[in-house]
Amino acid sequence: MGRECVTVGIIAITATMLGCGGGSKQQGQTVQRSPLPGSYRPFASDSPFNTLLPSSPKLDPNSDAIIATLGDMTNRAFYLPPGQTGWGLRTAVTPSDYDFTYPFYYSVPSDPTYTIQCRYGAPSIWQYCGLNNMQIHIPSYAEPENSGPGNNCWDTDHHMAIIDSATGTEYDMWGACQPSGTGGNLEIGWGGSGHISGPNMDQGILTYAAEQSGFALTIGVVRSADINAGSIPHALQMAIPCASDGVYPASVTSDQYCPIGTQSAPYYGMRVQLNMTDAQINALSVPGYVKPILIALAHYGAFVCDTGTGNEMELKTESGLTYTKLGLPDPWVAMAQQYGIQPYSDPSDPYNAYLFPISAPNLVAQYLRVIDPCVTAGTC
Repeated sequence: MGRECVTVGIIAITATMLGCGGGSKQQGQTVQRSPLPGSYRPFASDSPFNTLLPSSPKLDPNSDAIIATLGDMTNRAFYLPPGQTGWGLRTAVTPSDYDFTYPFYYSVPSDPTYTIQCRYGAPSIWQYCGLNNMQIHIPSYAEPENSGPGNNCWDTDHHMAIIDSATGTEYDMWGACQPSGTGGNLEIGWGGSGHISGPNMDQGILTYAAEQSGFALTIGVVRSADINAGSIPHALQMAIPCASDGVYPASVTSDQYCPIGTQSAPYYGMRVQLNMTDAQINALSVPGYVKPILIALAHYGAFVCDTGTGNEMELKTESGLTYTKLGLPDPWVAMAQQYGIQPYSDPSDPYNAYLFPISAPNLVAQYLRVIDPCVTAGTC
């Protein structure tokens, strides 16, 4: 499938969103429906994800103990180099392999119309799903995250985000079934919506939506375009093995508590920061893709958004499907090849993936710290 061009009327913000060269596009002009350029930053400038940390932020009084607990949970990730600690990024080797990243697509008014039906849990709670019975446009080529099989689509994650280019509304879905391509009903587990610039979405949070934290799927993700541009202008989303109940800006209680007896457990909405200067980061002997991520962690930090990662800390990434469904090459595969990263398994394994270590010696124990929630809330 080639890169699709569409003729639509859109608002000025959408011209920036679609990477169309800036300025408003009037009705009758042709717009390329293409992935976002580097340095794109959605949502309001005062969103917690878009706010720089102060030079000497107040720390969680239990910061050292929480980092020790987190380090003990995550120091055995098999793909990290010996003696190093840190995070990981992953991307599927092929579009048909299981992936655990977030695909998002831009819709236009001529796209097929779907009526969303939320189906997670008992029928009595479906009414509380923000997308239930809502009608939205979804491109014919859109495909949810391929997160493995199940009796229901919501037995595994199957995330998908749709951004309506005519209105600037983001629709986030968890447990999404494959759209038919022609419209009709679409069953999902749960979901929510909001505007990418406010006012209802001014913090970049979709309450009770497609993530347990309530964060929007497109906020805080690591994108290949940002890495190639050399700058990530926002905080990151981070998934960890387990967490306790959330603090602002997370909106919900935990779905995967740490084992009974865990001391100083991490928590949803926890903001961690890499306490390193740009000079220290640039002096590290690490692959080029690592430094923009570490600088973002130093300037903005990362928020705990999800759990269930086994023994790893994972940074949430934009899916290669966002590109391949437009007939474009997967930029993550190109980056893996650029840095000599090999698939960790054989081609017959549906979980085969490229794994990108974001690590250095003592990175977690020595340099990671927990920011007091009052800093993000603006109350201290």
